[in-house]
Amino acid sequence: MPVIEKPKSPTYTTLPKKVKISEETYLKTLEYLEWNESLEGEKDIDFLIDQALQLVFDSDREFKKFRKENNKK
Repeated sequence: MPVIEKPKSPTYTTLPKKVKISEETYLKTLEYLEWNESLEGEKDIDFLIDQALQLVFDSDREFKKFRKENNKK
């Protein structure tokens, strides 16, 4: 069972710059999209990028500390 499932109505903001990824990452992305039946193929690459960034933000302790300190101001 996939750990990541797409919400019913996600909303996105278009980034001003094209996002580039390695060929290996792209091939794994396609494989994941095929495997995870809750996703709709290449249409959900944006969703996966969003989830990957959330994982980075949530797992970086120094970034969490930085945000916590700056949100007090």
